Amino acid sequence: VVLVQRGIRLIEDEVVKARTSYDQNKEERLSFADRKLWFPFRHKCYHWKDEANTHSFKFCPFKENFMDGASIGRFDRLEETTQTMEFHRGSRGGGCTRSRSSKVKLVCASTYGLTSGSTHQCEHKLIFGSPLVCTAQDVQRVEEALSKL
Repeated sequence: VVLVQRGIRLIEDEVVKARTSYDQNKEERLSFADRKLWFPFRHKCYHWKDEANTHSFKFCPFKENFMDGASIGRFDRLEETTQTMEFHRGSRGGGCTRSRSSKVKLVCASTYGLTSGSTHQCEHKLIFGSPLVCTAQDVQRVEEALSKL
């Protein structure tokens, strides 16, 4: 009986370790520079319509993206090296035989918002501007351009 109880405790400890590790890794997937900076965006969505007014995009950071009301993916991961959010497991239909996906490129901008979107079959690309992704080099370029005016 004692050996069985000890074995159960060992298994329970391993389950706790596995859950903790999973939770930490999931939190790391949400980290981009400083997690605290991005936290307020978890409950915001940004809208953009293309120039021809044929498609409307809705970008909800760390949640889900939409095109014309159809899901084009749920947040999967943030690729820090390319500053791109990847979204997978979107809806099917509308000519898509597999689930839709989207990538959102984060670029330096003075304001927050979607600046463009494109679609190719079931894969969608969006560009989102934010001051949070600006680097010291970006700021220096802007300062140099302003000094030339």
